Amino acid sequence: MDFEETDLITSFQLKDDKPIIKESTGYMGNYGPDVMHWYHYGAVAIWTPEQNAQLLPNQSIETILEWINYFNLTGTASKDEIDCINHLISNTISDSRLGNKANYNAIIDWLIQQKNATLLLHINLHQLQLLLVRIDTDCWQKILEFLPENTCRELFVKFTQEMKQKTIEKLSEMICSMKMNSKTNHLALEQIKMLPDYFEKLKNPALPSATLANLMKIETEIDSLNAIELFIENDQIESDKNQWVERIYNAIVKALKWEYIHDIFTPHLLEHKNPSILKDKFLHFCQTYLQKRVNSKPQYPGDWKRSIPEKPKDKAMWSILKNFMDSAVEEIFDFKKPQSDRTRMENAILNEKVDLKTETIRNGSPHILRIIKTQKSYEIHLSNWNKDVTLLNKINKNVA
Repeated sequence: MDFEETDLITSFQLKDDKPIIKESTGYMGNYGPDVMHWYHYGAVAIWTPEQNAQLLPNQSIETILEWINYFNLTGTASKDEIDCINHLISNTISDSRLGNKANYNAIIDWLIQQKNATLLLHINLHQLQLLLVRIDTDCWQKILEFLPENTCRELFVKFTQEMKQKTIEKLSEMICSMKMNSKTNHLALEQIKMLPDYFEKLKNPALPSATLANLMKIETEIDSLNAIELFIENDQIESDKNQWVERIYNAIVKALKWEYIHDIFTPHLLEHKNPSILKDKFLHFCQTYLQKRVNSKPQYPGDWKRSIPEKPKDKAMWSILKNFMDSAVEEIFDFKKPQSDRTRMENAILNEKVDLKTETIRNGSPHILRIIKTQKSYEIHLSNWNKDVTLLNKINKNVA
């Protein structure tokens, strides 16, 4: 676009211009009026593509992705800008610059428009896994349809070098997408076969309900997804499928915690209405786990003896409390000391998980920090036991 000098500067002196808004408070008794004049000016900055390529690396990730999206829509990127953006995608977008609200899908459209089939393989592992999670599944589907099959395989190898919870969440979504498309169906089958390996790498198997749903959907559809191609070892298709199920089952249940079993795992299994071998095995695990807990009902403490924390942060304060904690009959201990000592004692108690509560008695000087034994642990265990009973009854009704 050509510009004349007269097009780029004003034809008047700014100080001689008229304001766009005038405001006056009017006279205020003995005081004169306040007058405010409002001016508004705009400016257009113009720079060359070469300068743009030099400026882009210093911008925020949101701005960089907006430029990528702009070039995707207009196709106006110069060679310098193309080289700069490819360098930014493959090298310099570190996790400290990855914004949560940015549109990372633009990267996929850029690679397809530039017909760049290998750039993703050059991205470092940590950054690639961040992009895996933040790019939408339908965009990954587009790039997988665009890339050569061997490049796709290399990409999945890199995706799964280090297995994290969010990685397997995204992979389960991608597999469900790939198996619906004839171009990527075979790739989906290969990834389904690898799922036990992926799950066995997981340190935290506490998956969200959507991932559990995808997993059970994949399992129930194995027989209809050209299973002969998936399980062809010695023609033992059924035994291989059973081994696939068993490995995933063992990988997930190996470290499940009580909160996850109650809040996510079992409720989702009970809501999942479609038949599934995995669902049945998971429910049986939960049933056995809960029955074992229900069989050991918490017992009301027979006396007031309480345990001291194994490794207390303030050993000096707990040594003062030792005889009180060991006593089976003492319920209250009065700590009459200056405020600094009372505060220290109170903090020592608050920093540990113990069946104690405190209150301050303000009669006299110094005040008294009253330390009272409670039944808090028993009450928590009994509450959790009642929750176990309720959930177990739900499972028993569902299984029956």
